[in-house]
Amino acid sequence: MAASRPFSESSLLVLLFLLLFLQILGARGQDLEVRQPPGPLLLSAGETLTLNCTLMGLSVPGGVRWYKGTDRSQPAIYSERAPQGNPRVTRIVSGGEEDFSIRISDIRPEDAGTYYCVKLRAGNPEREYKSGTGTVVSVIVPSNVRMAKEPASPAQPGDSVMLTCFVEGGFDPRDRSLVWLVNGKETHLEPSVSMTQNPEGTFSLKSSVEVAAAKRRKPSVFTCQVTHNSQPIYNLSISTRLMALDPPEGSGAASPDTGAAQAEVLQSPDFVTASVGENLTLNCTLNGVGLRPGGIRWYKGSWNLVYKDAGTGHRARRAVPDSSTDFSILIPNLKLRDAGTYYCLKSWRVWLKKRKKWGGGTVVSVIARPSRPSILGPPGRVESGAAASFHCRSGGFFPRNVTVAWFKDGRRVSGAPEPVLLPQAEDGSYAVRSQLDLLLSEEDVNSQLVCQISHSSMQEPLNQTLGLGSALRVPPKLWLEMDPASPITLDDSVTITCIVEGFYPNDTSLVWLENWEEIGLDVPVLLTQNLNGTFSLESSLAVTAMEPRNRSVFSCMVKNHFQPLFSKSTILNITTCSWETGRPTSQKCRVQGGAREVCRPRRVLPCG
Repeated sequence: MAASRPFSESSLLVLLFLLLFLQILGARGQDLEVRQPPGPLLLSAGETLTLNCTLMGLSVPGGVRWYKGTDRSQPAIYSERAPQGNPRVTRIVSGGEEDFSIRISDIRPEDAGTYYCVKLRAGNPEREYKSGTGTVVSVIVPSNVRMAKEPASPAQPGDSVMLTCFVEGGFDPRDRSLVWLVNGKETHLEPSVSMTQNPEGTFSLKSSVEVAAAKRRKPSVFTCQVTHNSQPIYNLSISTRLMALDPPEGSGAASPDTGAAQAEVLQSPDFVTASVGENLTLNCTLNGVGLRPGGIRWYKGSWNLVYKDAGTGHRARRAVPDSSTDFSILIPNLKLRDAGTYYCLKSWRVWLKKRKKWGGGTVVSVIARPSRPSILGPPGRVESGAAASFHCRSGGFFPRNVTVAWFKDGRRVSGAPEPVLLPQAEDGSYAVRSQLDLLLSEEDVNSQLVCQISHSSMQEPLNQTLGLGSALRVPPKLWLEMDPASPITLDDSVTITCIVEGFYPNDTSLVWLENWEEIGLDVPVLLTQNLNGTFSLESSLAVTAMEPRNRSVFSCMVKNHFQPLFSKSTILNITTCSWETGRPTSQKCRVQGGAREVCRPRRVLPCG
């Protein structure tokens, strides 16, 4: 009966690679995960939109597509099989198997919607295997503001004139309003206001006021002020000789009460700037003679009462209680909505007639410091050699002008897209978002990325730092060394060394296998950190070349939480001999001093 022949070396290697492939699939998980940030993303028309999508886990043959909305029967906005379909849509990292993020340039109002990254399973045709959760995108469209006067020709005194302000061209979201000013001050004009929705989903606003023409030395200036969450963002004025609203009684006009005419209501300063959260003092003093006992009130604008004597429910309070000449008030915990012009009003009665005298007004501007910026890296670690997206965000600031800068290891990063100013929050503050796409390498393990925010409310900028190592993974370089080299003489000792170099992060373990089974020995492992921040492992396994181990497969397997499974294997060949003809058919000889020694096997073994 013929003896069974051992597997050839090529057959063993094929079996080895097959088993390792199955182990890799098991290490990556039983399913595929499509990671897609939900958003929402808010952009202004004309900006560039970045949509992130990362595939993690099981590798499934087939392409990847991006869809807007859930209807898969409509054409995809991007397909890996036809990447040139839409010239505005490009893939950020071409040729990769994990990162399928795309960039859409020149964003438009019709681009608003929910975008889905869809993994397909290979077939004819390809079918959907798994979809991301979707990223919501909103597009902000700026307003166009214009004014019109009817009739356009100069009006005669007493004629009625219609002033109309148009906020058109489409805007979104629907949180804008309109205020009329006369000579820079708020009035109690009662305009007619209408808002319409355009076919593309944006909005337009129209406001009209009717005023009377009058003879005046200087023209009155009527201003159409468009506000967003109570903060002005557009001002458009028209100058004409029209009858403005009469100023509140007593504001600089002569009073029939001659004694009161000799007195003054003094407000100072004319302009003041304060920060959100501060306590603001508005000064008002009575100077002169003739003012009789009476009440005191403070107004924001012409009609918004903020304080009155004997009143309750007001935030403001007297700065100098019980004073008969100092009627300054204190507004605690200032908010952005407190911005405006404040008037101090003194009132009294002469006989049965009520008299008033107004201060000149104090214009209050409120500023807000931005929050400390936050940096958000990619959802998973990015392999060295690929690009990663980093997002910086700061909010709560006013006015809207802000500067965002990126620095890497102390040097400013050029080429970052313009930051995106987000719509005002309910309190009137702004927020900003900036994205930086950065190509990572293994030298970035120790690098520091800084997002810097500069604003007029601060003397020094705000910085936030992120270590690039937190977003980076560097795959190891793995190989085996055998000393002495194979084939090994029977009963000799051999050392197999596994060297794992240049990996990151350090969440790695090393396991030795013999013929696919884990060796139950405590084999020492030496861990070292390299100068560039990466790590290396080295482990040596001592083996005796015994007969049963001939052609055994020894494997060094590296496991890492953040990276796929890595493994290297080698085959132990041991010298075997036979005495059928009185001479060995396979021998291992040593050479000493240039002379070939006689080969003598230590044992007589049958050749298989």
